[in-house]
Amino acid sequence: MTTLDIYSGTALSDRDADRLHAPVPPGSPTTPPASSARSEYVRVGLPDGPALRPRCPMLVVGGNGGSGATTTAIGITSALTQVEGSGWPVVVDATPAGGDLARRGADEHRCLSSVQAWLASIEPSLPSPVEDACGFSSLGIGVLGRTENHLPRRETFASVHRLLGDAGVAAVYDGGAPLQANGIRPLLADPRVPVVVTVAARADAANRLMPALEWLDEHCTEFVVADCAVVVTHQSVHAHRGVSEHLRTHLGQWVRGVFDIPYDPHLALGGPITWAQLNPLTRTAYRNLMQEMQK
Repeated sequence: MTTLDIYSGTALSDRDADRLHAPVPPGSPTTPPASSARSEYVRVGLPDGPALRPRCPMLVVGGNGGSGATTTAIGITSALTQVEGSGWPVVVDATPAGGDLARRGADEHRCLSSVQAWLASIEPSLPSPVEDACGFSSLGIGVLGRTENHLPRRETFASVHRLLGDAGVAAVYDGGAPLQANGIRPLLADPRVPVVVTVAARADAANRLMPALEWLDEHCTEFVVADCAVVVTHQSVHAHRGVSEHLRTHLGQWVRGVFDIPYDPHLALGGPITWAQLNPLTRTAYRNLMQEMQK
């Protein structure tokens, strides 16, 4: 069959036609340059498949300031250590300017690194850089704090979540308050990330919860509200015990559920949180909440 030059319409000789289908000679402009650069990290996969993908990311946000979002995020992450195959549990500071997560969550070893430093590492999607940037609790969870600086290289928490998932991390994000903060909107928009909204067991805090849920409904759709759990944190021995029932009566049909974290003297101290020193009822409450959010 005669081969035509598509530009001139003239017939090509057999020799010219063969050259069209010959391999590209070395040194051609289309030959990719040889690279001698190699990563200093090695991705370790499972024996029978790719790297571990965690099942349970979560976002914990406060309906208002001082609602117990940080302690709840630490408690849920600690409870995740009992779930086989969920990945390495790491609680991540996703607050607008950096909170006290690193101080309260890392009771075993506090690291001075941050989310920003981890993102600036050579291979942030590998387990080693994540581990290097984390503090640790006595239970073995990672604690990844942040500073008030912007995330580097135009990163957002959407890319943070993707990179942590690639590293096999089961991330629980402490979004703090307010939940309207721009930084956590990529997580709110991700249907794979269920939301926990914390509220202090006070009448005034319960009254301020409704505007927060209305904002979620308006900006993130009713499906986010329907999938979120409201957690009432009892931060005082004299906390208003009718708040939970009031919220169940008026919000029970709109949200996933209303859950209680009982008053715990260890949490009330305001220092580093050690899982073994929590009241057994508190540990059970965190486990029940974690299991509900995995459904």
